[in-house]
Amino acid sequence: MAYNPQPDESNPQAIRPVIRRLKYLSEVVVFVGFGQFLRQALLAKQVRLASVAFSMSFAALYVLAVGIVFQLPYELPPSFHTPSADVVFDGPFMQVPWLTIYLDKRWVLSINPEALISLSALTALVALNVAAISYVRRNMSCKIAGNIHLSWGAAVPAMFSFFSCCGSGLVFSLLMASGAGLSLLTVLQDYGRFFTFVSALLLAANLYLVYRKAGAALKLSQLVHQQNQADDGDD
Repeated sequence: MAYNPQPDESNPQAIRPVIRRLKYLSEVVVFVGFGQFLRQALLAKQVRLASVAFSMSFAALYVLAVGIVFQLPYELPPSFHTPSADVVFDGPFMQVPWLTIYLDKRWVLSINPEALISLSALTALVALNVAAISYVRRNMSCKIAGNIHLSWGAAVPAMFSFFSCCGSGLVFSLLMASGAGLSLLTVLQDYGRFFTFVSALLLAANLYLVYRKAGAALKLSQLVHQQNQADDGDD
């Protein structure tokens, strides 16, 4: 449901600064579509920097959480040269090519198309969410923008994703340490894709909700502006 702040119509002077701050954003949200709104948001340098910083932080956490990057329980022998890479081409669809990079004697990066697509999609959605929210907050009043935020809970289900190429991620290691790892392994194997889909759906919904909330607030500002013009005409 869109946030609908009620302005103090008895004080037009208090409304005018808000309208001035909304003027540029209204041209973006009201008169252009959803995709153009996102492109316009990404034109701002500070918005892009915030978007990249948050999305890269999420990507780093995600690859460690699901085990795309993981630590071996043993050290590779001295005869095994690192860094080195190995690629497997024989296997089921979306599971190959399976790329394994031995970063050093203990750390490994292992990824297949399924894991790469999931990582890319979720990272892109986080980046777009942060960009849209940052852009709106830079161009709207604090009162209106304060109700527009990114729910990081949307990314939590994806942390329980399971990919056949991955090792023991942080989430699985924590489950094992708590004694629940083995009992939940089958669940993670069967529903890992579902967890990823849920996170992607929630992030996409949050992104569209930001757009709708901004549009609703701007429509309100236009009504207030029209009322102010009418009041000025009466004066």
